[in-house]
Amino acid sequence: SRGATSAQTGVPAGVSTTAGRATAGGIVPGGVSAGSRATAVAAPAATTLSGAAALPPVPVEAPGTAMQRAWCLLGLGRPAEAQYAFAQARAAGGEMGADAVYGEILTLMQMGLVSEAQRMIETQPITPERRTDLQAELLAARAQAAYDDEDYLLAMRLLDTRRQIAPERRDLALMRAWSLYHTRKLDQSRDLFQRLDTELSTPESREGLHVVTFYPE
Repeated sequence: SRGATSAQTGVPAGVSTTAGRATAGGIVPGGVSAGSRATAVAAPAATTLSGAAALPPVPVEAPGTAMQRAWCLLGLGRPAEAQYAFAQARAAGGEMGADAVYGEILTLMQMGLVSEAQRMIETQPITPERRTDLQAELLAARAQAAYDDEDYLLAMRLLDTRRQIAPERRDLALMRAWSLYHTRKLDQSRDLFQRLDTELSTPESREGLHVVTFYPE
């Protein structure tokens, strides 16, 4: 058995994020501006040359409404739609525009577009705190990709780098424990699984302890 899959390590599909305040159900915004409470503005109905009403155009949303919808879509795991809504919200500029840039980067990471996310982090105006959060989540996404490719040494190196700028979440600690197991560092793997199970005993931590104890590779 490979041990931890994405589900077993507790890493949600795509990218989980402390910056976006990850939960089991998805990502919710962290620090979205109050302007997000704006209401939608619908475009007027079009008319034909004869004056008869034609089919109404697609509604045009105010940036604040687009922002609210974008966060909801991201939390529902619909990042492509969320990215479009964040792009609409970016038109507001200012604080809301900065929030939208932040959200758009999270959507790219959730879609696995790590290089595109990195490019936005490097080129868009982002606060130092958010930049650190996003870099941490980018490293988590790359570690997950390396783990999925069974490159456990690279996964651990990326986790080590991430740990220098942010505390290690439980799901990433489980990934580290499984990576230690797969690289035959059994004592370290067992110790980490034991610590995690002592802190909070879950099916994932108990499974890890069972496997490393009774099924050493």
